[in-house]
Amino acid sequence: MVFANNMRAFSLTLTDACTGEERREYVDAMGTTWVKGEKDDEFFIMLKNVDSRDALCKIFVDGVDLGYSYKMPRTRTSAPLGVLKSGQSWSDSDLISHALKFVEKTRAPFGGRDEDGCLPSTGSVTVKWYNCMYEYNSVKSETTQSTSSWSGSSESSSSMHKKEQSQLRSEEGSTASTLIIDHNGPTARCGELLATTTVQYTSDFGLAVRGLLSVDETGMTSKRQKTVVVVD
Repeated sequence: MVFANNMRAFSLTLTDACTGEERREYVDAMGTTWVKGEKDDEFFIMLKNVDSRDALCKIFVDGVDLGYSYKMPRTRTSAPLGVLKSGQSWSDSDLISHALKFVEKTRAPFGGRDEDGCLPSTGSVTVKWYNCMYEYNSVKSETTQSTSSWSGSSESSSSMHKKEQSQLRSEEGSTASTLIIDHNGPTARCGELLATTTVQYTSDFGLAVRGLLSVDETGMTSKRQKTVVVVD
């Protein structure tokens, strides 16, 4: 569970789409939280707000907006959040989303250079937490908006580590989740940015070369020793 900016009010967790269990986290010496991704594993995003204020959240995976303006009332935990099925009306009382899936994307070599020492690229899940502002006198739009498709990041690294010829990214999976949408009450808008939570993810090799796995987990000794805290 990742907390925002040393605050325990806003947290982000990646969970296994099949079991609902939290994915194991590793925290490096800089305080960055990491999760190991395995090809074709699916996961959901879970949020928790224990602050005294309601929040409105925007979610980015690999730098691409998932399309949410998700209201997180105080003292609440979210439903499992993933990729919204396209073509649904935001006026509906419930929406279908699918889990995210780790995938490997091939990287192109860069000029034949020896890239030893270049760390494998990583993916990310970032949540921006905004103060939820309510407009009690606003007139709700009669225009029906629909959810749009999300295909993940098409950006590809220009360099290739000689020991890893693919990069881990996220795409839409198959496991479904239902979001209940409450249309009662005032219109919610984003106020000031309160906090940002981020989880980085990479392959087991990516964790190993960053010194985040034990010798028992990797079967090898890391070239560079780094402080690591394992969060169960």
